[in-house]
Amino acid sequence: METTLNTEDIVQGIIFSRFGDNGPEPIYYGPENRVNLEMSFNITAKIISIMVGESEYFSEGISILPFTRYKNIGLTYTFSIIQEDIAEGKIPLNLTILIGERAHDFIFQNIDYLSSKLREISEKLLKTLDNNEFNIKEVKKILDDFNKYLKQFETKYLELKGSVTPEMIETLMGIVLSYFHTKIGPIPFHTFPEDMITEEQKSRICNDLELTSGKQGFFTRTYKDMGHFSYYFEIPSKWARGKKEMCMISYVFKKNPSNEIINYLSLRSIKFIEKMQLHPEIYKGFYYKSGLIIKEDLTQEEYEKMKKMNLLLRQWVKSLYLASMDEIRSIFYPIN
Repeated sequence: METTLNTEDIVQGIIFSRFGDNGPEPIYYGPENRVNLEMSFNITAKIISIMVGESEYFSEGISILPFTRYKNIGLTYTFSIIQEDIAEGKIPLNLTILIGERAHDFIFQNIDYLSSKLREISEKLLKTLDNNEFNIKEVKKILDDFNKYLKQFETKYLELKGSVTPEMIETLMGIVLSYFHTKIGPIPFHTFPEDMITEEQKSRICNDLELTSGKQGFFTRTYKDMGHFSYYFEIPSKWARGKKEMCMISYVFKKNPSNEIINYLSLRSIKFIEKMQLHPEIYKGFYYKSGLIIKEDLTQEEYEKMKKMNLLLRQWVKSLYLASMDEIRSIFYPIN
């Protein structure tokens, strides 16, 4: 039988710690009504003992650790700061989100997004450094705000969970990534699944890119035979006019989806868009066999890079569809 959750069960708090001169050292913990000094020290000590171990080295990246004593699970991002005057050359840092052990699904259903947020917050924390010391006031502001953000995120998660029927989910026909071809105009770049949406439907969808007037954001459009929920966005490009590619990601439905599904898919599409905007060469994928770049004008290495980015973009669209379907089903229609 499915466990009923509320906001008291999910996000328990945040711990930011390092392995200092005197061993494990919490820099921040909160909120204080849930996480105290002793708890933060014991959790920090466990993280450090696992991350560092006896080898005096540690692995940077994402990890999930149970803290049974406190009935929590921690999603931790381990990173570091350079300190040349010590033998290891760097100091391990850990940023941990504590989740109630009853809400383990919350981590696994949102792990990509939560991991990216941890990395984003860690970059903000590093900017507060001065002579390898953190500005505690700024750190507290950043992580207090992050705590508030996580509580808002968990509220939205609970609002969506279990509120949609299987029939509503299965109306999703597929995903279309469109872009503005400088000679032809808006065209569909890739669709997944490829056999669910007709060429004529793809044409109508990508032509709606021109309705955005260059304003990034979400919009919906309904036709007799289908509808789409889309986000227009731009990515940096060295080859495009204006140094930006105009793109649109569209979820295509047989009939209008519920607001709950739209809200959830908006989170998924934002993750996808952020990934595209942060990849410095992904724009090259649009130019492979586009007629805009002549193969003979490129080195073999440049041509292979363009081909590689094309395949990567197609894989990302496929992954977005599969992840959306799997996660929507698991959240909205869980197996009891």
